[in-house]
Amino acid sequence: MKACVVRRLRSRWTWLGLVAVAVASPQVYAWQSFRLGRAALADDKPESAAHHLDRCRSVWPWNRRADVRLLSSRAAWQAGDLPTAMDELREARRAGGSTSPELAFEWALLQAVDGNVADVGEYLQRQSDADPGLQRTVWEALAEGYLAVYRANDAYTVAQQWASRFPEDPRALELRGRAAIQGRGRGLTLGADDLRQVLSRDPTRTKARTTLSVTLLELGRFDEAIGEFERLVLDQPDVPDHRVRLARCLKMTDRPARAVELLDEVLRTHPDHGLALRTRGQFALSDLQTADATAWLRRAVEALPNDYQSHYLYYQALLQAGQTAAAAEQLQRSETVKQQTTQLAVLRTRRLAERPLDPTPSTEMGSLLLTTGNTAQGLRWLDVALSLDPGFRPAHEVLARHYEQAGNRDQAEFHRRQAAAAR
Repeated sequence: MKACVVRRLRSRWTWLGLVAVAVASPQVYAWQSFRLGRAALADDKPESAAHHLDRCRSVWPWNRRADVRLLSSRAAWQAGDLPTAMDELREARRAGGSTSPELAFEWALLQAVDGNVADVGEYLQRQSDADPGLQRTVWEALAEGYLAVYRANDAYTVAQQWASRFPEDPRALELRGRAAIQGRGRGLTLGADDLRQVLSRDPTRTKARTTLSVTLLELGRFDEAIGEFERLVLDQPDVPDHRVRLARCLKMTDRPARAVELLDEVLRTHPDHGLALRTRGQFALSDLQTADATAWLRRAVEALPNDYQSHYLYYQALLQAGQTAAAAEQLQRSETVKQQTTQLAVLRTRRLAERPLDPTPSTEMGSLLLTTGNTAQGLRWLDVALSLDPGFRPAHEVLARHYEQAGNRDQAEFHRRQAAAAR
């Protein structure tokens, strides 16, 4: 009898143990995912961090926890996905029920990354002074924000301060290199040197390798660029731009057959890829294959309506084909695009840097981008202008016209009233 009772008790405890393990296992898995996500952020691997945090939320019963959402927001903006970062902050606000100091800090970081450094820079600096553990993240957000609004000198200053304090930090070198490259001129070579150092320490940094590869291509260092692009093709086989740029390098190093083969592979799977169409047409034009060049470049200008090089190459192809009237019309179109491209370049490389707190260049940038069909970027720059001066009449006038043309009467009327009030 006693043996039977003991067996029943053992059986009961066994089942209770199994139930406990079944209940606890998902929680252990969630905590482990949370820790891995936090560690991936510390190692500058935001995509990996986002993956772990998504797994964490998929099994945690309290998957609306604010701390998980805040980390997810940071992972998103570090990966370059600002809309998702903002969505995560909204979810963190709902989960917490109020605006906590942690939420305010993450919101300020996101504003800085989005280019609104003037609004939050002092606050972030105070936070990093009070807690040196936040310094690295603040430097990163400020540098990214300055790069977003083409303030290359300011971005370089922040990254240089960071690199001076922590010379072994590859993220500091990466941002300093990007800032130098954005500044153009001698900065292309200096930036390439920084990015080489980054990749020698951490070869997995694909964004750094992409920037280095494109810079080497611009510098005409085709042999070195080939090795970098070949690595990118292996690491990111679904990104066609790498194969297109590799094809350009191969063409410039006397391997035209392989270059054309690569482009044709891209166009089979991405028939409307503008860069591939332009490059394919450029190759045909240089080889005096006039009919092919005209056909490829006609498609290129359709895919890249604001790309000056595509328009000018198409003009050359029409001229080569003897279509003088069509070539003259195309030359006029290419000159219009060139003028717009030049205006954008002047704004980006000089006027925005010279007048960072003046809403006028940001308004001009936004208006020009809207004119060329880059609606999302144009609206973003107009938001920057209004963050500098909420009552800036020219920005409200541009927005009123834009929303009127888009059929959004409420927004158009709002901005008309704001512009009238500013007179």
